[in-house]
Order: sequence, then structure tokens, then C-alpha cells
Amino acid sequence: MRARILVLALILLLVAGVPAAARHKGAKAYKEGQVYCTAGALVMGPVVIQGGRCYLLGVYRDTRGTFLAFINPAVLVTPGQLIRLDSSAGHRLRAQIVYLVPIHMSGLVVAPIPVNTIQLVAIREEHRHEDEDDDDDRRGERTVLVIAGLPTPELSVTFILRF
Repeated sequence: MRARILVLALILLLVAGVPAAARHKGAKAYKEGQVYCTAGALVMGPVVIQGGRCYLLGVYRDTRGTFLAFINPAVLVTPGQLIRLDSSAGHRLRAQIVYLVPIHMSGLVVAPIPVNTIQLVAIREEHRHEDEDDDDDRRGERTVLVIAGLPTPELSVTFILRF
């Protein structure tokens, strides 16, 4: 009887713990430093990321907050390198940032990276379809970029995909 309960509990944990990538069709993983290309425009509030272009993705943190940085892919950055924004490499990299999208981290105690730094990140792109019955303009196809590889729980940024 005890073994059955343990097996049942293990099954429930496995089902509940299935990663989000397995639950969403079209999930694709990108390694740190791998170029990310958008299929259409990505919209989050007032920020519109131009579609049909490619970027490197990084986490950028300064005194204003933490951001997902869309960086010109021609820039040479060593994956895993934490770059200080006040260094010469930081000044060169900052000049190549095309878009900064705020990452809202409510309740997060540990900061993903130190203040005044930038680091390339691995991401998982997930496509979700919202088909609720509200009259909201934001329903439809959503692209979620899940940031992985940082010493914090996974962070994510949700965009509305426009073609």
C-alpha cells in the first residue's frame, strides 16, 4: 500500500513538473550567444520589436531596472561573459543594443545579474494561443521568451506576435 502511494505521488510530481516547453507546441531552445530571429513583430506594451530581423539576446541591468536586450548580432561577445557597462567592452556593446524590454520581477529576491552589467542568455521560445472570449486586442498568438541559464528562477517576457 505504501509503495502504491509513493508511485502515485511520483507520477503526480512528474506530471505537475513537466517543463513548459513540453506543454507548448513550437517551443525552441536557443543557446547563449545563438542568434534569435523573429518571425513577425513582437509587441509588449509600447515596445515593438521589428519582425524579420535577427538579434543576440542578453540580460541588461542598470540603476533603472533589468531588461531583455536585443543586440545587433554582428557584435562579438563571448558567451558566459559578464560585461561591466562602464568598461570599454561595455561601452561598445551598449552601442549595439537595438531594443531594451523591461523584465518585471515581482517578488524576486535574488537579482539575475549585478547592477551595471550585461550578459548573453540562453532562451526558450514558446508560442501560445489565447482564444478567450474577451474583446481584448491582445488575444491571439503570443510569443514567450523564457530566460534560462541565470542563477535565478526562470524569468520570462511575453510578447504579442504580429505578422
